[in-house]
Parts: sequence; structure tokens; C-alpha cells
Amino acid sequence: MLSKTLLLLFCISRLGFAEFSGDQTHLAKIFKDKKFLKLREQAIQHAKKGWCSEEQANLLIDFVLLTKPQVCVEVGAFRGDHFLPIAAAVSYLKKGHAYAIDAWSNEEAVKGVSPEDVNYQAWMTTDMIQAKESLLSKIQSWKLNRHCTVIHAPSEKAAPQIDKIDFLHLLGGLSEDECLKNVELFLPKVKHGGHILLSNVFLYIDNKLTRMKSLWALLDQCEVVCEIENSNAILLRKMSSSPVSSTEMSYLYQKNCISAETPYETQVVNHVKTSYEKARRLESKLKCKRFAKGALSRGSGAVDYTSLKNLTVRPYYHLLNNLCELKGASHLHVGLLAGDSFVAALYGNQSNLKGQIGLDWFQECPENLFIDNCKEHIDLSKCSIINGECFDIDKSKLGSPIDIYLYDADHSLTAQERAITYYHDTFANVFTVVIDDWECPWIRKPTFKAFDKLNYHILYEAYIPGPSQYKRGQYVAVIKKSV
Repeated sequence: MLSKTLLLLFCISRLGFAEFSGDQTHLAKIFKDKKFLKLREQAIQHAKKGWCSEEQANLLIDFVLLTKPQVCVEVGAFRGDHFLPIAAAVSYLKKGHAYAIDAWSNEEAVKGVSPEDVNYQAWMTTDMIQAKESLLSKIQSWKLNRHCTVIHAPSEKAAPQIDKIDFLHLLGGLSEDECLKNVELFLPKVKHGGHILLSNVFLYIDNKLTRMKSLWALLDQCEVVCEIENSNAILLRKMSSSPVSSTEMSYLYQKNCISAETPYETQVVNHVKTSYEKARRLESKLKCKRFAKGALSRGSGAVDYTSLKNLTVRPYYHLLNNLCELKGASHLHVGLLAGDSFVAALYGNQSNLKGQIGLDWFQECPENLFIDNCKEHIDLSKCSIINGECFDIDKSKLGSPIDIYLYDADHSLTAQERAITYYHDTFANVFTVVIDDWECPWIRKPTFKAFDKLNYHILYEAYIPGPSQYKRGQYVAVIKKSV
């Protein structure tokens, strides 16, 4: 378990968490202490029987040990699956206090949820009293009483009983409004530099991701420290105290927008604008080409990468093909998968391009399948294919400054921001960026945060809505770097 702690140590120190002492000798002693190991094992085994994964239980325990928060608050404690690891670590440190908040009410649990949703009936028939008694029993038997307080009340009545918070765990609330209400009530109480863990990020209720507005609000004031469980749990650090906003990030940046000033800037803007307009009409060199249409999935749910999709039916592929007509341009393509978008970009354009670079770690789709799909339609000998992780490469191999950049790899919050900041020094002073999966709510915010940090100027931007069968969409922009 020490590796998990070291990962968290790296994340916290990277953000300059001054309160952390970094005494690894002390940590090593803790991890050998029989009393701690027994308490930890109790908490993890209890968590695993419920709704808290071993990975998250370890993170909660390690985090409390590392940061030594004085006040921990969990909203939505229920049986204590997540709360008990927090309380166990606080109790072991013999300082600080952990508060478990829950209404333990069926009516409160389903507030804002339509009766037609499957979760409504499930939560209306849950034995809330038994859930609370289970938590109280564990607190008693594990001798955590001295460092724990259970608050049996809805969030709006519990919040006034809490003053300043060092660590806030947001777990409760099913509906969008209830999730956001918890942020509005408790985030202002978190100290500057304090931490928030948002769990069940991809909670799906009433045909929507009900925690997305809460995530927007948190990202307005917080930096991401780390993500676990494929970003279903996100640890953040509070950096400011601006008013909580539930406004969803626009599909367009709409900041630092300027007009093209030089002939080259005008040329690029006109080229991208024309490429976009033609793509919306499904026009490009792909239109006259017959591509094999691979099966999207089999009955087992496994994806078939043995052939390309039909590249002529999506504006996205036409956009890439049109963009790469720019003579003398260097194209960097991060995220290759089976080769669909890479082939779309390069087909009929290879003689125009100065650089043709593809990057993927080929963990999802084997490299040999990618090569087989591509070689039918493009000349791979003219391409540079890099097999590696997208944020751990020798960027000098990219050669000329990048004029056309596509990113369709790791879409976690931290990775999405690094998709821009990591490659910033490789971009030409004026470059075109394309981001796939743009309709996913967690992708736009980190992208625009990177634009803010780098003080990018927008010469042109547009968005292709995803067809109903894809629901993803793409963003394209011409960006001018600040001098």
C-alpha cells in the first residue's frame, strides 16, 4: 500500500502543499504499526463489503495520514463504507475530528429523482435505520467515538453545525439539484488549501450525469490533485473562494478572441473555416473513397478493431481530411486506436504535409491491427509512429513545430489539461487544434483552463455536434500563442 501513498505524496507535493512534512521515515513506521494495520484492515474489509472500493478506501486512509486534517466532513455517510476509513485514520492520529452527515431518510434520498428512475424505488425501499445503526455499531466497536460525530440531519440543517473544513467528502445526493446544493452549502466552509473528494462522478440518474454541475462548480475554485477509478472519484484542492457557479462550460471558449492580423494568419483561418464548412456538408477527399465498415461491437461487448469504420458518414473525419490539405503543415495525432481518424486525416494529403506523426501506447488496440488498417489506405513509410505514453515521450522527435494538432487520448481531467500544456512548446505560433469527444462535460473545462494558463488567443473556433448515434462532437480552433 505504500505505493499508493507515494503516488498521493507526489500529487500533493506537486501542488505545493506546504503543510505536508514529507517525513517518509515516520510513514514507514506507521505502515509497520500493528495497531494501525489492524484498524486499516478492518476499514478496508468493511468498505469492500459495501460500496467503497479497496482503491478508494486506501486513498482515504493514506490521504488523512499524509495531510493530518483537523476537520473531516463526509456528506452522505449512509452505512459508513467511505466514512469509516476516514474515521479510522483520524482516530489513529489521535487528533482531528470526523463528521458523518446523512438524513437517513428515504424521502430525502430520492428528492429531485423522478419515480420512473430505477434508483427511486431502490432508495425508497432501503432500510435507512439499519444503515445508520450499522455505522454507529462500527464506530462503537472500533472505538472511534472520541474522534467522530454523527449528524442525523439533511444537508441544509447540518451545514450550520460545521465551521471550517480541512477535508470534505461529497458522496450524498442523487439528483442534480441535491448534488449541487451540497457543494453550495459546504464548499465555502473548506479552508483555502483544503481538499475535496467528489465521489460517484459518473452517477447517472434520470438519463443525465447528475454530478456534472457540481464538478463545474468545484473546478471554478479548485485544482485537481488526482483521479482514481477511471475518474469516478476526483480529489481536488481549493485554490480560491469565488462564488459557487453551476453554469455549464460553453462549447466555445469565447475569450481572448482576436482577428487575424498577418497574411499567414488570415490564410490559416480561411483554410480552417472552409474545412469546417465542407465537413458539415460531408465533403472532402474521403467522399469518393470506399472504406471498409468494421463492426462496432460484438454480442459480448468486445470492440472489433480489425477494420476501419465507414469514414464517409461523420463530419469529424471530413474535417480532419480537409485540415490536412494545408501545404507544408506538420500534423501531430495523439490517440490512434485502430487508425480511423489517422487515415481520415492523411488520406490523399501525404504529399502536402511536412510532418505526419502518430502517437499511441497501443494498450487498447494492438499496434499490428492499427498498421494493417492503415497500410491499405496510406503510406506508413512517410509517417512517424511513436509507441508510448502521450505525456512521457522525447518531444524532440516531433521535429518541426506542429501546425495541426489532434488530441483523442486520455480524457481524464488532469490529462485533458496536459493535452495542451504538455505539448505547448511543440506548437507553431499559430496552430490548429482539434479535440474529440467534446460533448463529454468533463473535457471542455480542463481544455479551457489550459487556454487560460497559456493566455492563448483565439483566431477562429467552431464545434461539430455529435450525431445521435455518437453523442461526442469535436472542437476545432485556430490559436495564436502569446509572445
